[in-house]
Amino acid sequence: MGVSLSVKFWISGLMKIELDFSRPGKPKDTPFIEIFNGSFADECLNVNWFFSLDDAQEKFDHWKEDYNGFRPNSSLGDPPMSSLK
Repeated sequence: MGVSLSVKFWISGLMKIELDFSRPGKPKDTPFIEIFNGSFADECLNVNWFFSLDDAQEKFDHWKEDYNGFRPNSSLGDPPMSSLK
């Protein structure tokens, strides 16, 4: 039995909590995180050089600000999140 399955049985028996894992290699199980991961990789990780942890954090924060505040959000009818406040 694998580690994740052992942990699942241990937690479910101990705390009466049912865990449901997504299936490895099945992106249809987690479409929203897959979209986010793709956007983050394409628009931040693949276009920047990171010279230190502080530099990386600064670039991540800048990308996050743009992602959450200015870009259109298709699930909300394409207005940017900042216009909904």
